[in-house]
Amino acid sequence: MAGLLDIPKFVDFRNKVKRHPVLKFPVLSLKGKTTLAIHHSLTKQGLGGSNAEGYARYHVDTHGWPSIGYSYVIEPDGTIKFCNDIELRTYHVGDHNNYAIGICLTGDFRYEEPTKEQEESLRNLVAALQKAYPTIKYIKGHNEFSGYSWKQCPVFDYKAVLNKKVTPSKPSVAKPVEKPSTKEYKGTSIIDYLKSINVDSSLANRKKLAAKYGIENYSGKAAQNTKLLNLMRGNTKPATKPKPKPKKEYVTLPASAKTWRTYKLNVAPVTKNSDWSLTPAAFGGLTYEVLDRPQANVVTIKTSRGKRNIYVGSDTSAKIFKK
Repeated sequence: MAGLLDIPKFVDFRNKVKRHPVLKFPVLSLKGKTTLAIHHSLTKQGLGGSNAEGYARYHVDTHGWPSIGYSYVIEPDGTIKFCNDIELRTYHVGDHNNYAIGICLTGDFRYEEPTKEQEESLRNLVAALQKAYPTIKYIKGHNEFSGYSWKQCPVFDYKAVLNKKVTPSKPSVAKPVEKPSTKEYKGTSIIDYLKSINVDSSLANRKKLAAKYGIENYSGKAAQNTKLLNLMRGNTKPATKPKPKPKKEYVTLPASAKTWRTYKLNVAPVTKNSDWSLTPAAFGGLTYEVLDRPQANVVTIKTSRGKRNIYVGSDTSAKIFKK
């Protein structure tokens, strides 16, 4: 079986992830494996179960799969967990599973970034796989496979990460400190004032300064110059634009769904644990604000019975959007 590598932070995890007592992944020819598929877990780093062990439990208990759908999981500390031999047909990109090898980075990269340790381990893993197995010539994000352009995965710019060349930094050479002028300018010219404090006095730069201090449509007129001078001489802070409010996430359950199972927050979201269902068809569809994402393909919403979890995987008709 293939996929075991000798690289930093590599751990053989194949006997530590949960596996189905009966089902097994099909074994294919290693020659047919040509592409690495990059994923993110869609679970925030640091949450309970947001790791290879948690993904394996979810894939077996909820989906009924043989085991975790990825061959490798890269944790936030850079640990590379080898979960499945790469010639297995694991489940992570639908019809492309025959030739694709799944690499998942723990994290929800719509809201956070991969750690530096994850980026370094991803570079090491990809380089080692392509060196050990020459048939692996291509690398794609989940959303770059046909039929998955809608998928928000892996979100981060994996190409930039892989192309980044890490070079040791050169020791910095201390520059002599320029002593500030002790002679204060007291005139009324904005140009002369900027020169006295060693700031570019060009019209282009004055436009930038004016925008920072809240002066709109600056064109260099006398009144604008006087206002800018007074603002820069005082302790007035530059005007700052209010930060846009973050968009909220919502889920729509379509009218075509007669019922939709819900789960209490303290139980696993599997069919046997559902004690109450929503009825989207009776209301022409239902839309809820997403309050949390406790695990992959599961969201928390507020219903008439309080907060509930629902399953919204790609195999359902649920639609996730922001506004």
